Amino acid sequence: MSRKFLFTILILSVAGHLNGQQQFVMTQYMFNGLVLNPAYAGTHESWSFTAMSRHQWSGIPGAPSTQTFTAHGSITRNNESSAGMILSNDQFGAISLNNLYGVYAYRMNFDRGRHHLSMGLQGGLSIFNVDLTQDDLIDADDPVLNNDYNSVMANFGTGIFYNGPKIYAGLSVPFLLNNRLNQSEQDLSKQVRHYYLTGGAILPINHDLKYKPSFLIRYANGISDIDITTSFLFRDVIWFGVTYRVENSIDFILEVQFTDNLRFGYSYGLVTSELGQSTSGSHEIVLNYRFRKQHPRVNHPRRFR
Repeated sequence: MSRKFLFTILILSVAGHLNGQQQFVMTQYMFNGLVLNPAYAGTHESWSFTAMSRHQWSGIPGAPSTQTFTAHGSITRNNESSAGMILSNDQFGAISLNNLYGVYAYRMNFDRGRHHLSMGLQGGLSIFNVDLTQDDLIDADDPVLNNDYNSVMANFGTGIFYNGPKIYAGLSVPFLLNNRLNQSEQDLSKQVRHYYLTGGAILPINHDLKYKPSFLIRYANGISDIDITTSFLFRDVIWFGVTYRVENSIDFILEVQFTDNLRFGYSYGLVTSELGQSTSGSHEIVLNYRFRKQHPRVNHPRRFR
């Protein structure tokens, strides 16, 4: 795929009406749920910090690169209220989108704390920027290419999340407002509302091995993507599995619980679409640190989240 072709896609996505998905794709969604759903805050039963770095379509100039940092934990003794924050940087060619959001979740407990239903809210700022100064322009005198695309947009979102001993499910809309990316009245480009539906289960096979299927459905502006993941957990220490992103990629996942506090994950994605002829694949790493629990009673083992 040529640089000229990539740059053409870039300009069309900014200057025209955005019909595709704007939010970044993440393979290890099941281990970094706060990025998708504010109601996920507090589910780790302790203060939890997660950093993620994703490099998509290696070998293609200007390919998407994403970094996120999240923190969340309980702010009340009974764990009913939790708070958190989300920082993210998404870069694609000349386009960059940075998010800074605060999160609050309220959790209701059922069946002596074995089942939880959380409702969450998030609010903050999205900073959108297009910097054409570093690109080799096809026509540097074109007035369209010399427009200044910069916006700071306030937004908010919501979600619900259920988790029990063996299953979980969540539904969220992280960004509810369809803000214009450029404040010009002639500019039709705007943020598109995204809907996320997640779910999963853990099914014991024997004392050492557990089966953990999960799914993620993304929907935006008439377009849907589906991730189906099959993974296994060995002795509550090693996760290994495969994600199939329908008509897009096959991703291999490995996660290791090094200590009670520290977990590391890596995924490698093979692109199955025509784009796969131009890239060696996608790489994603996740690092999670959780403080020790203050209370000896654990409602759900960490293997579930």
